[in-house]
Amino acid sequence: DEETLRNMFSKYLSSELWSAKRIRNVLLPACLDRDRVSSGMLVDGILESGETDDQTTAGRFVSLISNQLGMAKNDYLRQVIGYDYPEYHWQKDNYHIREGYRPLVESVLEELSSGSEDGAV
Repeated sequence: DEETLRNMFSKYLSSELWSAKRIRNVLLPACLDRDRVSSGMLVDGILESGETDDQTTAGRFVSLISNQLGMAKNDYLRQVIGYDYPEYHWQKDNYHIREGYRPLVESVLEELSSGSEDGAV
């Protein structure tokens, strides 16, 4: 149900995992700004965030995000975040927020940025 999804999604994004932080701080905001976010755009976003100034390292970070999205235990992430396989069956690209989940993403990101997971101020 939506409340369970919201709780799991919020808990994951609030974790201290590096990939969770990159999904929260780079991937999801980019997906809110655009219909589709390519891997190249994601690399650029990571570089702009200042986490690294090395393009190869930023590419590795994108690969780690891709791995997180592909894990069976994180199927709730795939429920919200979609992607395509435009070139190879193993290479995720063109990340996007699935239809109907934009309000959930906006709400969870707002709650996390305000430092409150329950919405209280």
